[in-house]
Amino acid sequence: MTEDAAAVPERSGLAFFGAMTASATHEIRNCLAIVREVCGLIEDLRRDPRGPGLSPERLGKLLEKIERQVARADRVLVRLNRFAHSTDRERVVVDVADLLELVAGLEARTAEMRKVAIEVRADPGSAVFEGDGFLLMQVVHLALVLAFEAAREGERIALALARAGASARILVDGGRPLPLDEAGEAAGLHRAAGRLGARVGPGPEGFGVAVELDLSRGGEP
Repeated sequence: MTEDAAAVPERSGLAFFGAMTASATHEIRNCLAIVREVCGLIEDLRRDPRGPGLSPERLGKLLEKIERQVARADRVLVRLNRFAHSTDRERVVVDVADLLELVAGLEARTAEMRKVAIEVRADPGSAVFEGDGFLLMQVVHLALVLAFEAAREGERIALALARAGASARILVDGGRPLPLDEAGEAAGLHRAAGRLGARVGPGPEGFGVAVELDLSRGGEP
C-alpha cells in the first residue's frame, strides 16, 4: 500500500479492497489455467490415433483434477462475495472469529507466496462486534502485512482471538517483535484502528501486534 493511499481513509480502504480482489482473481485465473491445460490434454489424447489413447481410468483422473480446481475456485468466489458484501452497510454485527477466518482465507495466497502459514485460533461466538466490519477486516489485514514482512520462510503466523469482559483482543503473532511506531510502517494500522475505536500495541512478551476492541457499545454475544 502506498504512502498516499494510507494517508487518506477512503483511498486506504479502496487500496485494501483492490488488493484482496486482485489476489482472489489471480487465484481463480490459476484454477482456470489448470482446467484449460487438462482440457487441452484430453483433446490431444482424443485426437492422436498413435498415442496411448484415453482410457476410462485416465479420463476419470483428469476429470477429478478438473473437479478439484472447480471446487477451489468456488471457495475463492464464496470468500470474495462475502468480502464484497462487507461494504453494504457501515454498521453491522459480526462474529469476530468468523471474520478472522474470512480474512485468513483472503490472505491465503499471499501467505503461500511468502511460504508462511496463517493459523486461526478463535472460538466462534466468543466475541461479537458491532461496527464497521469492512474496516475491522482492513485493520486485521494491515496487522498481517507487518507480520508477513517480518516472517521467515516456513514460519506460522497466529491469528488469535481472546475475550476479556467488554473487550476482545485480536493477536497477530509470528513470534517476532513488529515495528509499531505510529509514524513508521504501522502508521496506516494506527489510523484505521483509531477510526474503529480500537487500540494497537505489542502482543504478549512484545511479540506480534494486539488490537484491542471495545465490545461495550453493542453486539454483545
